[in-house]
Amino acid sequence: MTLNPKVMYPTDDSIHILHVDDEPEFTEMAATFVEREDDRFDIETAINPANGLELLSETNFECVISDYDMPKTNGIEFLKSVRDEYPDLPFILFTGKGSEEVASDAISAGVTDYLQKESGTEQYTILANRIANAVESNRLEREANQTRTQLQAISEHSADAIVTIDSDSRIHFANPAVEELFGYTPAELQGKPLTTIIPDRYHKQHLTAMSQYLETGERTMNWSNVEFPGRRKDGTEIPISVSYGEFDLNGNQRFLGIMRDISERTQMEADLREREQRLRENQVNLQMYERAVEGSTDLLAAIDSEYNLIFANEQYKRYHGLSVNDIDQRALPEVLGERWETEVKEYVDKALDGDTVKYEMERAGADGDPRTLNVHYYPLRDEDESIIGVVAAMRDVTEHKKYEQERDLQFFSEVVETIGVGVGVYDESGRFEYVNEAYAEILGTDKETLENKAVWEINPEIDPDRFHDYWASFEEGETRTTETVHKFDETEVPVQTVTTFKQINDTWFHFGTIQDITESKKQEQRFQAFVERSNDILAILNPDGTFQYQSPATERILGYETEEMIGENAFDFVHPDDRESLREQFEQSFADPDANPTVEYRFQHADGSWRWLESRGNNQFENPAVEGFVVNSRDITDRKEHEQQLADLHDVTREMVHATEEQEVCEIAVRAAENTLDFPLTGIWLCDESGDRLEPAATTARSRELFGDHPVYTDEKQPLLASIHLG
Repeated sequence: MTLNPKVMYPTDDSIHILHVDDEPEFTEMAATFVEREDDRFDIETAINPANGLELLSETNFECVISDYDMPKTNGIEFLKSVRDEYPDLPFILFTGKGSEEVASDAISAGVTDYLQKESGTEQYTILANRIANAVESNRLEREANQTRTQLQAISEHSADAIVTIDSDSRIHFANPAVEELFGYTPAELQGKPLTTIIPDRYHKQHLTAMSQYLETGERTMNWSNVEFPGRRKDGTEIPISVSYGEFDLNGNQRFLGIMRDISERTQMEADLREREQRLRENQVNLQMYERAVEGSTDLLAAIDSEYNLIFANEQYKRYHGLSVNDIDQRALPEVLGERWETEVKEYVDKALDGDTVKYEMERAGADGDPRTLNVHYYPLRDEDESIIGVVAAMRDVTEHKKYEQERDLQFFSEVVETIGVGVGVYDESGRFEYVNEAYAEILGTDKETLENKAVWEINPEIDPDRFHDYWASFEEGETRTTETVHKFDETEVPVQTVTTFKQINDTWFHFGTIQDITESKKQEQRFQAFVERSNDILAILNPDGTFQYQSPATERILGYETEEMIGENAFDFVHPDDRESLREQFEQSFADPDANPTVEYRFQHADGSWRWLESRGNNQFENPAVEGFVVNSRDITDRKEHEQQLADLHDVTREMVHATEEQEVCEIAVRAAENTLDFPLTGIWLCDESGDRLEPAATTARSRELFGDHPVYTDEKQPLLASIHLG
């Protein structure tokens, strides 16, 4: 809608009207009678179209009344000029020259209403009503456009993602912000289920809550600022806050969701909890420190932010060879020498940044003996919580580590021969230091033959030229699980290996176990090949029709998660009209191994709709891991709908052939276009006997509702068409 930018529209109920007529006496009389009919009317007059256009440029009018027969410029030409500048301004042609030709030209030029002058005052009552109706309609449309414009601007510029869905949870609208939040463009989401942006584990919960609300009107949760994870296009999840709303759109129920990324807030809350936890830890640490200072055997010390020693207990000074007088004169880098940069500074700096640091290190004391120290660094805080230094607590765990190693060695020697799996240990050279009997049996040999063999002689996936890179790639205590093939002489065995990098008696080893997985690999490969051969739904059913297994295609085609189908009876999802026939076919196939029928039937989708499936059973699938009846199904809904549409068109064709009247043929064609081809706006125009006119013969109810009475076309410049499709 185009408004006059030079003027302001009225905020009260007054209606400003321009009346253009070359007879001033008539316009004055008309103004008098029309203004009596409605006290909102304020009529201004012009004696010709030029004067009228000038007034329109200076003043805001909500309606124009114009005569037709005027010197130089007639009412139709004036209407066209008005439409060029003000395409939506109500324009009523009020003329004494009435003809079908004038009316047709006025309609083509976009006139709002057409009224012929008559004698008597009743015509002014009619004119007043026409003016009021036109202005009110224009105002309502203008307000609706302004509202739509405002809502569109809010939606397009909102930082929050906004979507609307229908009662089937299908997305009808998504604003541009969804792309930044979820990675999908609005066009990609339109028509998709809302579960597209919901993690899989919440699909069933959402659909259940939606179904319950639609049935009962009861909400299962608060609709304001609900927090849960959303799923992005790349599969990652983000925390979001959602507020819901509900509205009616042309009689259809719609739901609105406004979604906001709360990742930053969530992180801030996590950081706050972490800070509070650190403060609590520091309070505990202070108490521990005070008790430790009184009589601890640990090495305790404190430094300031410049790394200067400000405290050290007797154990610390003795270990580092310091005297009492050294404390106020020594910096920690000076005490530790080269070990400061290589072993200590990194951890001290972390503590100065506010972290609590724990690690283990090897260090020789003043006596030169190597010791293992368990080290804890804690931030030292002032009363205002600012960090002013670091407190260090170090415990000598050398004897404890030796005890653990001896215990591990004893456990190793006692257990590995009886655990029932192959065990092998090799060192940095890559040669086996030990294998148990089970390891040798898996490879069809004996322990003595395997010991001192290189690991790459058993496991060909290990490259001897790059063994040291492989060795160095392990972290202390790291465990890796792989599936590979071990070879020895003529024996090849698929095995699962579990390798751990472990220290025994000051020496590092790869400690590995193997299990023969020959049979399980065969079964897995057979079954995997079976599943991968089918692009359709593959299911395994019990004799009573209960699902044992559903392939991943189930979710894509029918909307169900595979886990939720297990244990359900297949016939409960089949259309009632198809159920008994399908059950008979199934029971016959299960009883007869040679019967592998192909059947077509309707199966209920997770959204409640019905999908046509074509299924073929197989009762002879040879796999020890599969017990039951195997069914391969494909979605043929599109094919069935196409077949039905063709059948309907054939019926229409036969009906048209048997029709005896031209009008009847037109009505059949329009009805077929609407019902079979889904063209709700359809009409047919026929030439009259003269061949100069196109007259409407048949139109759909929807087109009549939108356009009213359809016009007759007589423009000789345009070719005459036998039929016209409106939409």
